[in-house]
Amino acid sequence: MWNAQYSENPKNFLISAVETELCRRFEANQSNTFCSYVLGCIWKRKDDKRASSAFLASISQFPYFWSCWRALSDVVVTSADFNALSDSIDSRFILKYFFLLLTTNRLTQVLASLPLHA
Repeated sequence: MWNAQYSENPKNFLISAVETELCRRFEANQSNTFCSYVLGCIWKRKDDKRASSAFLASISQFPYFWSCWRALSDVVVTSADFNALSDSIDSRFILKYFFLLLTTNRLTQVLASLPLHA
């Protein structure tokens, strides 16, 4: 599996291999909470919009996975993202409200720190 083409940056090869396997499991609905979270983290680093679906899958299996809630909040960059995600999270999860608060606070701080030019 290892050859000269990966000698420059073996980390990229390993991450790609992990992503391929996790994606296969995710698409076959055979991914557990942690695997969905790791896949979401990989996709988040690549700015892939599928990250939110992986994080949501992880949270639906284990709603108390706070790191996953934080990662999900980090992928929200617009109010449209916020509305779409907040509607897709099951309301029975009390942590949904912490997610909404965390994300709202983060987005408000980002908007408040932007310089206003006349």
